[in-house]
Parts: sequence; structure tokens; C-alpha cells
Amino acid sequence: MAGQQMSFDLFGETVSFTTSEDDGYSDTLAGVANQLAVAINNAGISGISAAKDASANTVTITADVIAGNGVVNSGDEFVVTSVGAQASATIEISGTDVGNGGTATAASYAVGDAYTFEVAGQEFSVVVGTDGYTNDLAGLSAQMKDTIDAAGIVGLTVTANTATTAGVSLTRTLTGTTANQGGSTVVTNIQSLAADEVAEAINTGAISVSSATNAADAIKRIDAALLQINTQRAELGAVSNRMDHTINNLSNVSVNLQSGMSRIQDADFAKVTGELTKSQIMSQAATAMLAQANASKQGVLSLLQG
Repeated sequence: MAGQQMSFDLFGETVSFTTSEDDGYSDTLAGVANQLAVAINNAGISGISAAKDASANTVTITADVIAGNGVVNSGDEFVVTSVGAQASATIEISGTDVGNGGTATAASYAVGDAYTFEVAGQEFSVVVGTDGYTNDLAGLSAQMKDTIDAAGIVGLTVTANTATTAGVSLTRTLTGTTANQGGSTVVTNIQSLAADEVAEAINTGAISVSSATNAADAIKRIDAALLQINTQRAELGAVSNRMDHTINNLSNVSVNLQSGMSRIQDADFAKVTGELTKSQIMSQAATAMLAQANASKQGVLSLLQG
């Protein structure tokens, strides 16, 4: 099996590897299964892990919805994230918990309240009453759902919850199939090329289909080139995803810092304005009192002169 190249897309991310005699894996079905599991784990797909089955040359893939890091940027409620059964999670923006066995108060949302949370390694922010959504649990739930849906996380199903508090339910299943075809909608674009199909030393230059031999050689070279492209795409895609996540996180930090600075500046301006107003009032009052005192003196002098 040495030299065999395999690739496929898992939840929209390309996973690929090439078997070799010095890759540390045995040249058996069990060795390939172990290498496949490692390749999936190294792909860095949020919530996805794989392991070779102990009693068979197969790989079991587990998909969990990773949700957490809820932050209240402004507002009186709090963000609750919980993981339920495998491949499911919920995010709720709930009422304040009174603790000590008491019950939580009903959630109340005000226009401008802002909340941040993460799903599948991506950060999301919502502001109550913006973008045409109402400032109630139905509006905030719909806003959360639409915001997550817009990210296009492959395989993730988002449902708005409007029972008691604003929130969403998240599921990511591994059992999806293409209707009437039996093909998986989770694992797609499977390619497996044996060593004799990709071992051509020359993969560049002109190709010819003038004969059956040349056409077969052209197909081998094209397959090898496509596989190399897929491998590079997988590596670049993983780096790009990490960079996008970092950029989004830094952008949110910058926005929050600018918002905080703006509020501080508004408070400073209000303080200075108040002090200036107070000073002007005191100055005008002093001037009025001095004018009144001078007028009284002039009146006394006028009487004495009379």
C-alpha cells in the first residue's frame, strides 16, 4: 500500500494523506486505518475527532458541537451554553440567577444589550433590537439563529428556541445522506489513488490523448496534480481558518475597546461640561451680587447728599 494517496472532504474540509514505508504506520489495513484517524484529527475541524476501532480496520468519527465563551458586553442577562447529547448543544441568554435554590427571574432584553459567544471555533456577537429584530425573546432568538447560519458552518443545524428565554439549539449529525443516492453528505469527494496511478515522475508539461497509452498517462498525471492541489488546499484552508478566527477575534476586541473608550470620553466630556456650567453660574451670581451691593451704596450716598 506504500505510495497510495487518499483524500476526502469532511464537513467541507479536505482531509488527505499518503502512505509510505517510512511514515511510522504498518503497511496493512490496520496501519492505514490508524493513519486515516490521525489525518482527520490533524485537520483541525472544530469538534471532530476520530479513532481506529480496536477490533476492526475501521475508523469511528465523533462530531461534537463546541459552544461556549459566552460574554455579556452590556445588559442584565447572562449567556448560558450547555452540551447535551453527542453532537448537540444549546445557547441561552437567560434571566438573572438568584442562587441558593431560588429561581431565575424572567429574562428582560433592552435595545442595545450586546452578547458574544462562540460556536465551532467561531465568535459571534448580537445586539438586541438591531438589524430589524424585535427586542424580545423571539426577535433575539431569530437574530442568533440568522447570525450563526450566515457563517455557513457545514453540517450544523441551528434552531431558534422561544419557549422561555432567547436562545438556539445546535446539532451536527454524521448520518446525513444524499436523497435517493445513499451517499454521505458528511464525507464527500472521496479519492483513492494507488501507487501505480500517481507514481509518474513527471507531472507537468504537455499531455497527449493521441493513443490509449498516452490518454491513460494523461489521466494519471491529471489525477496526481489534482491530489497535490487538494493537499495544498487542505493545508492552506486550515491556516486560513485559523487566521480568519484570529482576525475576527481581534476585530471584536478592537470594537469593544473603541466602544469602551467612547463611553469613557462621553463621561469625561459630561464632567468637564458640568464643571464649566457650574463655574459660569457661580461667576454670574457673584457679578450680580457685586452689582447689587454697589447699587445699595449709591442709594445711601444719594440720600446723604439730599
